[in-house]
Amino acid sequence: YGLDLQVYRALQENCAISLFGHTHRPLLREERGVLLINPGSVADSKTYAILTVPPDGKFHGEIRSLSNSEEILC
Repeated sequence: YGLDLQVYRALQENCAISLFGHTHRPLLREERGVLLINPGSVADSKTYAILTVPPDGKFHGEIRSLSNSEEILC
């Protein structure tokens, strides 16, 4: 199972966002119109994800770190 499969399945289901985990590696990336989010791990990588979905539907994701204030925005 790779990112290509994540994107393929999201497109098959007409989804704009794919949330997944298990690897404990944070990821925030857009591929072929699908926002891919893996929050990482609070225990291992000290990261978590925030998905904001405002009423206008223009969602965005963030990966935040518990160890510092760095954020990755997409």
